[in-house]
Amino acid sequence: MIAKHSIPKRFLKDLKTPGPAQAFFICLMLSAMFWLVHRLNTVYTLTKVRFAVNFKNTPYRKRPLKQLPEQLELDLKGTGLSLLWLTLKSEQPILQIDFNSLLHDDAYEKFTLKPEAIKVDYFERLNIIVKQIYPNQFIFSAPGKYSKIIPVKIPLDLQFKPEHDLITIQYAPEYVRVWGDSLTLLACDTLFTNGLTHHQLEHDIHASLAVIPPDTTLKIDVQFIEVDVKIGHWTTIKQHQDVELIGACTDFEIHPKTVQVLYKKLEATHRLTSKHDLKLKVLSNCQNAGHKADVFTATVPENCKVISILPSQVALIPK
Repeated sequence: MIAKHSIPKRFLKDLKTPGPAQAFFICLMLSAMFWLVHRLNTVYTLTKVRFAVNFKNTPYRKRPLKQLPEQLELDLKGTGLSLLWLTLKSEQPILQIDFNSLLHDDAYEKFTLKPEAIKVDYFERLNIIVKQIYPNQFIFSAPGKYSKIIPVKIPLDLQFKPEHDLITIQYAPEYVRVWGDSLTLLACDTLFTNGLTHHQLEHDIHASLAVIPPDTTLKIDVQFIEVDVKIGHWTTIKQHQDVELIGACTDFEIHPKTVQVLYKKLEATHRLTSKHDLKLKVLSNCQNAGHKADVFTATVPENCKVISILPSQVALIPK
């Protein structure tokens, strides 16, 4: 016969209902546990997490525009638990980047690293998604493969004798084609020559200026730039000029019909002349009959400065 065991009464006396403080503490602990479980299952984005990187199959005989980084920064998306495990991991994974698998732009030797190119088993086990990569583009140069046309610039230091000034500067060629690697060409936007320095100029000059190579690795198809500088002389000219009447009302006579114009003209030193296409006009309206109107210059030749017009006003007399 099996004896029935019963709980001794002295143990039942020791069991007591928890008090209010103990019950509150138990509920608080349970709430904290539920909150923690909820937080660990919530999806977060962790930004700018650094990982060591190893590049392989870099472009043959090409050099990067910037030194390839030793680390990449990733924006990661995952649950709080997976991201917590990742941050607590003592040894972070090393990213393996194969240039053969990257998106390649042949025109600029530019490689683009997409998030899907990051393959890490540890990320896949924790369901961690790569959202963004910094940096994500790598540009390489190719020696002697590229060319571009760049403008020529001539350093000038020109000073002129009194009553002389510059008319034009012409040089050829104005643009030059340069060959070289894409990295060096990228930084080359202007081709300079030796400086042109002349003081007390009064006559035209011609010069052949040597081109200064911006880099020893670049090839240039010209060695000299031919420069022509045209110098002019300010000639003071006094002449009588007819005045033309314009406006809504032209039933007037102008008095005087001719005025004296004093002006200066910058002319080439080898062909001084006083015949210029200078036109003077007077604007009339129907209310200024019997009054005077200002004479103004309607057309002024190039490199011309009008000094004075005498008289500066003419009378408008009805016909």
